[in-house]
Formats: sequence, C-alpha cells, structure tokens
Amino acid sequence: MEVFVGREHELAALASARAAAAAGEARPVLVCGDPGLGKTALLREFTRRARAGGATVLWGGAWEDGGAPPYWPWMQVLRQAGDDSPFTGAEFGSRFALFDAACAVLSRAPAPLVVVLDDLHAAGHPSALLLRFAAANLPGVLLVAALRPAEARLDPGLRSVVAALESSGTVLTLPGLAPAEIRLLLPDAGDAVLDAVARRGEGSPLFVTQVARLLGREAATVEEVPVPASIRQAVARLIAPLGPGAPDVLATAAALGAHVDPALVAALEEEPARAVLDGAAQSGLLVAGPGGYRFGHALIREALLADLTPLARAERHLHIAGALELPSWRGRTGAAELARHYRLAQATGPAAVAAAVRYATLAGDEALTALAPEEAAEQFRHALDALGRSPRPEPGQRGDLLLQLARALDAAADPGAAAVVGEAVELARRTGDSGQLAAAALLAARHLDFNAPGDSIAALLREAAEALPIGEAALRAQVLARLAFVQAPDLEAARVTADAAVAEAGRADPSEPAARAAALAARHHTRWGTQEPADALADASGIVDAARRARDPGTELDGRVLVLTHLLEVGDGPAARRVLPELDRLAGTLRHPSARLVALSRRAALATLDGDFAEGARAATEAWEAGRRAGLPDADAVRWGQVHAIWVHTDVPAEDLDWTVRTLRELVAHSHRAFAHAPALVQFEAAAGDVEQARGRLDDLVEHGLDRQRPDMVLVWALTHLAEAVCVLGAAEHARRVYRALLPYAGRAAVEAGAVSCSGATDFYLGRLAALDGDAESAGRHYRVAERLHRSLGARPMLARTLAELGEVAEARALAGACGMTRLLARLGDARLVLRLEQDGWLVAFAGESSRVPDSLGLRYLALLVRSPGREVSAVELVQLAASTGTGSTGEGLDMAGGGRGDEVLDARARGEYRRRLAELDDDLAEAEHWHDQERAARLRAERDFLIQELSAAAGLGGRTRRLGSDAERARLNVTRAIRTAIARIRERAPATGAHLDAAVRTGTRCSYRPG
Repeated sequence: MEVFVGREHELAALASARAAAAAGEARPVLVCGDPGLGKTALLREFTRRARAGGATVLWGGAWEDGGAPPYWPWMQVLRQAGDDSPFTGAEFGSRFALFDAACAVLSRAPAPLVVVLDDLHAAGHPSALLLRFAAANLPGVLLVAALRPAEARLDPGLRSVVAALESSGTVLTLPGLAPAEIRLLLPDAGDAVLDAVARRGEGSPLFVTQVARLLGREAATVEEVPVPASIRQAVARLIAPLGPGAPDVLATAAALGAHVDPALVAALEEEPARAVLDGAAQSGLLVAGPGGYRFGHALIREALLADLTPLARAERHLHIAGALELPSWRGRTGAAELARHYRLAQATGPAAVAAAVRYATLAGDEALTALAPEEAAEQFRHALDALGRSPRPEPGQRGDLLLQLARALDAAADPGAAAVVGEAVELARRTGDSGQLAAAALLAARHLDFNAPGDSIAALLREAAEALPIGEAALRAQVLARLAFVQAPDLEAARVTADAAVAEAGRADPSEPAARAAALAARHHTRWGTQEPADALADASGIVDAARRARDPGTELDGRVLVLTHLLEVGDGPAARRVLPELDRLAGTLRHPSARLVALSRRAALATLDGDFAEGARAATEAWEAGRRAGLPDADAVRWGQVHAIWVHTDVPAEDLDWTVRTLRELVAHSHRAFAHAPALVQFEAAAGDVEQARGRLDDLVEHGLDRQRPDMVLVWALTHLAEAVCVLGAAEHARRVYRALLPYAGRAAVEAGAVSCSGATDFYLGRLAALDGDAESAGRHYRVAERLHRSLGARPMLARTLAELGEVAEARALAGACGMTRLLARLGDARLVLRLEQDGWLVAFAGESSRVPDSLGLRYLALLVRSPGREVSAVELVQLAASTGTGSTGEGLDMAGGGRGDEVLDARARGEYRRRLAELDDDLAEAEHWHDQERAARLRAERDFLIQELSAAAGLGGRTRRLGSDAERARLNVTRAIRTAIARIRERAPATGAHLDAAVRTGTRCSYRPG
C-alpha cells in the first residue's frame, strides 16, 4: 500500500482550484517538479479526495518511450468519458474543430469534473495546445497537468504553450520532503539513516520510497541504494541534445563535487566544456551560482556518475587530483578536496592510496587547527582506512593516526575517544614505540575523576614514563606531571613525582615551554594548602606565563583557574572578577565542554558569592548540563557544591535539593574524598529534621576522619563546612577540635577545588566555633577579620552573616534583604518580604515562611511595588514599567493601546473566571465554618467580598456590561485583578505571607506596598 505524506499546502491549493471550477471560474493548475519529487503521487492523492467528494475524475498520461499516437493523453481522457470519437472517428478540417469536439465531450461528462494530464513534458506540442484551448473554453472543468519544466523547455513549441498556461493559471512547484515527512515514510529508521537519506535524496519522495523498499534487502546502507531508474532516464534525455561529448564533460563535472568550476572542467576535458555546461544549465541539469554552477539536484549528479564503471570513476578522480596538484590549481585547492579525490581514486593503485593517506592526514590536521574536530575525526578515519589498503605502510604511521583521531574525538567530546586511545596503547606496546605510548597515556589521563580511584591510569602513566629514553625530557616531564595529579590521594608520592616532573622540564629544550607549564601546574596541585595564598598566587601566575609562551590554551585555562582561586583566597574580589572574561576567552578558543564547564561554573561561583543567587543557579545549571552532555566525570561534584552555596543562604527548588542530597550520599559512599562531601550532607540532614543521623555522621567525621586529612585542594573548604555543621547542630564538644584544625588557615577565604565555590572567610567559621566554645573575645576578633575580608571580596551574603554575628543588625538586614537571604532574615526576625524571580518561578519568603509560585503578571506588579516600599505607583505606571522591563502586558488583557471608551470593564472571560472563583469560595467558606477555622474563613470572606464588588462595578443599568471610560480606569481594574489573583495564589501556599500582603498592599488607581 502506497503511503502518502505531506503536501498539505499543495493539496489545499488544488482543493481551492476545484472549488473555483465548481463556481465556473476554473483556472488550469500546473504541478511542476524534477523527477522523483512526487508529482504523480500528489495528483493521485488529490483525485482520491476529489472522487470522495463526488467529483468525476478523468486521467491521461503521456508515453515517454516514443511510438504513442498524437494526443495520446487526451485519447485516454475521452475514452474514460465514454466518447473518443474526436480522435478515432470523423476527420476534422481544422485543429480548432478537433479541439472543440473534444471539449464538447468533456462538457457532457458528469460534473464536477477534474481532468488530469500526467507528464505533460512528454505529451507533445499538440496535446499542450489542446490543454490551453480547454482551459479557455471549459470554465467549469478543473484541468491539472504535471510536468518536468527542464524537459518541457527542450521543445520550443511546448515551452511557449507552458509559458502561456503559467500566466493564465496556477503553478505549484514541489519542494523536497521535509525531514519530519521523510521520517513518516521511514518510521523504523535511525537518525543516521534519515540524515543520509536527506543528504542524498534532498527530499525526493521517489528516492525515499526506493530506500524503504531496498534498504536491508538489496542494499546494506543508504549509500548503496541506487538512483531510481526513472531519474536516470530523465537525466539521459536532458543530456542527449547537448552533443556526443556532453556525457563525459558532465561526468567530470559530477566527479568534481557539488560545486562545478567551469575553468577546471575546461582544463580537464578536450570538449568545448563551457558550451556543454551552459546547455546543461539551460536544461535545468545545472544551476548557475557564484563562481560557477551547482547541480539542480544531488541525484542528477549521482545519475551521471552511475553511468561510469567503478574503475572509470576512480580514474576520473585520479585525473582530477593530478590536475589540482599542478601549480596553477594547488594554491586554491584545500587538502580536504585532494583527500576526497585520492580516496575515490584508490582503485587505480598504490600511488593513489598513499596520496589518500597523506592528504587526509593533512586535512585532519588543518581541521583541528581550525577548531573543527568533528571534520578532523572524519579525515583521520579516512586516512586510517586508506592506510589499511596500503601494501607498505610506514612504521608508526597507524599509531600516529590513531592518536590524532583520539585527539579529534576528545575535542569533539565524543565518548568513542577512549576506545581509540586503548587501541593506540595496545599498538604502541606491540611496536615498542615509547613516544606513542606516552602520547596515548596523556590522552587517557586528560579528564580525571578526582572522586574515583585512578589506579589503571596511574599504572599506564608510570609505564609510559619508564619506557621513554633519556633524551625525551619534555615528554617525560609531561607524563610525570599528569601522574602527579593522578597520585594526589597519596600526597607524598604525588609530591615526589611532581618534583621529578619539574626536574625533567628543566632538562628539556627551552623551546618546549609546555613541559615546564605542565610540571609547574603539577607541583602547585600537590602543594595545595601548604603555601601561603600570596605565594601560591605568584606560582599560579608563573604557570599562566609558561602556558602562554607555549601557546597551550588548555594549561593556560588551568593556570587562570588557579589565579582566580588564590585571588579569592587573599580577598581581592575585583581582580578575581577580572579573571572571568579570560576564562570565557579560553573556553571559546578550546571549544570543549570541559572548558565551557570551567568558565560557566566559575561565573556561577562568583555570582553566588556576590549574592546574585538567580544568576548563580542559572550558570551552575548550564555548566552542569554542558558537562553531563559530554560525560565529564566531575560535573555532578561541581554542581552539588554550587547548589549548596546557594542553599546556605536561601531556599532552592525542591528538585535541586533532592538531587543534591542524592548525589552527596553517592559521593560519601563511594568517593575517596568522602570527607570533603560529608559535612554538607550533615547540614542537609539536620535541616530536614534527621538530627540523629546528622549527629552520628558528624561524630564520625570529627572523631575518625579529621586527624587523617592532609592539605589538598578541598581541605580548607571542607573544614569550613565541618565547622558549619558543628555550629548548626550545637555540637560544642567538637568545637575546639575543629577550631584547631581550621586555625592554621586563618586570614584567608576558603575556596573549593579551583574556585568551584567559595564559602567565605575562614575567620567567620573560627568565630562561630569560638563562640560555641564560650570564647567570646576570640570570636569577636575572628569576626572582625572576616568582615574586612568579605568587604574586600564583595561577598555580600557572607558579610551580612558576619555583621549579624557582630550585632550590626541594621546593615546585616539591609544586605540580606537586597540579596534575598531568607534564612538570615528569618533568624533576625525580619518581617521583610522577599520576591525573587528564578528559573522555576518566584521565590516568595516572609518571616521564615517560603514558597515557590508560578510566574504571572500580578507577581511582577507585586515585585515592582515591593521594590519601593511605601511609594505610591499609579496603575498606569505599573503597566508601563512591566512592559518596559520585558514582562509584556497583552497576555492578561492589559494592552493600553487604543484606549478609548469601547472596552468592557471586565471581559466575558474575566467575568466567568470571577464567577467560578466565587463558587469555589462558597464551598471553601462552608468548609472553614464547619471546622470553625475563623482565620481562614475571614480571608475567604474578604476575597469573596472583593470579587462581588468587582462584578458589581462591572455591571451597569439592568445588569448590562459597563464600558471603560479611560486608560487609567482600565489599568486600575486589570492591575487590581492581577495583583489580587497573585496574592490568592501565594496565600494557598504560604498563608502568613498571603495575610501580610492582604494587609500591606493597596490597589486602585494608585497602588502601594506598605509593610507597616
């Protein structure tokens, strides 16, 4: 059964034409398109629908193989009408009489009548003339003809008649099928098959159906599905008038590719190529474009190549490649183009195979340099495939290509990179190539999971380092540097290895600064936490300088992250923020998801440190999604720290909180860095009311985990979380011990693993521990140090917490309100209302009560009022402010344009919603009174009275709808309605907040928020 998809626009146009014909206003319809675009299928579907609608359909088609009598399509039509005598009976003295007799037969056919002529381009000039005559003399008959315009243009007489029909009728030019329509025809095909079908067939329905018929039966892949025979025949007919040499010229043009350069074709062919190409353009085989031609359809090009034997095609590509290597063409020919021609010429012999390897490798290198790793990977695969055909491959060539392919796949974040690296490792071991083994080991260790053991990677790096000869100091330094990172859990071993890497880098050629940059980064990593922040900052700057000299953006990115980390540690907030654009620049240069994760997550960390929690959450989520898509092992660990940094100060969405707790439990159970994760889990458990579980976990951390910790990239940050957990649980018995562990790091900010998160000044936590231990004097001294550091950092939330501990409540309250720190505001007993728009709606918090409410215009109006407490704002101004800040107004009937006297005070929809809400309120009020809930009943009565008042105000004499008198009146009513609806939604989730808003918000012509 034939499946028909798409063409709804064309079917609608044909249906419209049929309706016009039924009204006596018929115009001919020409359905135009290249071979295989589905003209006949479209007409079959249309006539099926027409018959179902009661129409009479008469169909005639041309015979393309010659030998048919004149007017053959019309003879078929008249036979179906029951009278073909105009063509088989009496003779007519003129063509006019013949045409008139034929139209007379059609006029007697049952109406409504549809006449279809298929393949008009092959019907001949006389049949086209009859169609034109019928169109002029049968206004009640719909005449539809399908044709290929390129073939119709070959006959001058037919060309002129078609032009006249086009001017008097409707032309429907069929495009290729859209990807979604192709999917309907191939419902079981995967994305790769669908992409190949779309690329080869350019939406040709005939090709798609050929794929559906042959794929998996006679063809293993889409590429093996032959060009449909009807398309090849049509191409042959178009070529025939161009002369005997045209097939060779056009075959060469087809072998060149999608773009045809006339000068190159002329250089390759002895025939007058330009004349052939111009003729092909006139026939529609080619289309003129910038600098030459392109084929009118991909299948035309394939049909031309299909007429050559495989060896003839290969020889043609070899001929083209040889010409492109000549000095006159080489300067404007890319390696990828030469690689393609030599790849397709491999059947000619070993020389073409060797050239295919050489140029594909060069093309892959060029693509990597141009930051096109996907294209590079494809070229390296081609090179490997060609190398497999080579009778005498050069030693080490396959290993080099595997390494290049792995680099390209890694740059493209393709998970297949790991398998290619494994193949390269095994090959290097078999061949004893120590350089390739070292390069493969470095690729295998490129993306480390610092929460999982790296024993296998460490063993591979050791093997590679030991295999390298003495003269390979630069490469050995890089391998040892990476090994030091992997050995980080065993700090002593890692430090020894890092020192060895620095020593090897010192022996390396000074012209290879990348080795020194890698070694310095490794030494810095293994000494994290043992240096003063200012000294560490100087070392980090040295890593950046070395990486820049080496033109190594990856190591420079690592160095910039270290600089950011230590700037935060010393409290230089402005300088730290100046690092962010450098991270963005390097991420743009590297174009790898891991670099994007670095740049976005550090932007999230600083936004949260600033108190912009919404931006921090947005950037953290975007970073995590980028990392997860690329399968980066540390994406989850980065994200939980950033969610926690926000949660410490304010509420986070429930799904984010649940995910964070689940992730932490997994990390605490399986990570060798469990101590870094567990203190935050204690805080979450305590907040959830699971105090016993939290207390047991805290006791275990302090009594069995604390003394085993050694300085590393997360220790100081983890100790601040441990201190927070001790204070949250009031575990005074642990305060002094944790204080002693954290005290050596006083005077700095605690920063997690490369500035993923900053928990603020260590002195803030030392102050809390001292206070819990009863040492008020030390606590005050630490808080003052923390205050200074937080001010220099620009860390508003942590400054607010510090000031609160110092008793400077006014400034603390102001900062907390500005940042939306719901936890601190609740602790201070602040009745301040927080309204903050986040990704999943509005966070609404008041007096310790918080909830999330979906976005609405009413909430945006409320936010504008809350931003300026006590100030009166006109309803008109609120509408304008909302519009100017991009909130829009038309969605809730608040468009102020064209204000006059014609609008209703409440439209029908609003009145209906009010009445439905009144019915709900009646039920709720009855329930509240039944349960003697007087507070709830009072709120419900107030809302009910308001709605009744609004409905009354909207009704005029006799209950007729009252009209608005001005823009101000319309704004008053709509703003009031939006705000009161928003308050009602808040009240459902947070009763105390709703009651506060009921009392504090005034609506009307002028609105205000007066918290009392």
